[in-house]
Amino acid sequence: MIDKIDRKKIKTESLDVLRTKLKVLKKELMEARHKNAIQKLEKTHVVRICRRNIARINTAITMAVKKLNKGK
Repeated sequence: MIDKIDRKKIKTESLDVLRTKLKVLKKELMEARHKNAIQKLEKTHVVRICRRNIARINTAITMAVKKLNKGK
């Protein structure tokens, strides 16, 4: 299980860390097809299973990449 991804931390964490977290999140989503599994995940407050969250994290990563590339 991974920590809940905090929006504020996204700015400070390295992209590699974020990408691995995203992969784990996606894997958890795929594994948590059954309602019981989803409820278990939500009870532990690890991740609110929601595709919108993953989309947000994806966009945050791409924005961070763009900002880093601009800085060079």
